[in-house]
Amino acid sequence: TEAQYKEMEEKVSSTLSGLEGELKGTFYPLTGMSKEVQQKLIDD
Repeated sequence: TEAQYKEMEEKVSSTLSGLEGELKGTFYPLTGMSKEVQQKLIDD
């Protein structure tokens, strides 16, 4: 369901931001992401 998806999205985001060093990451949700950010992530 959409509620479950939102809950999972929040858990992934908080987990990634809580890691340290080279494991630390940022979660980029596809919904609402600009085309520029999408292209930058693809290029990287």
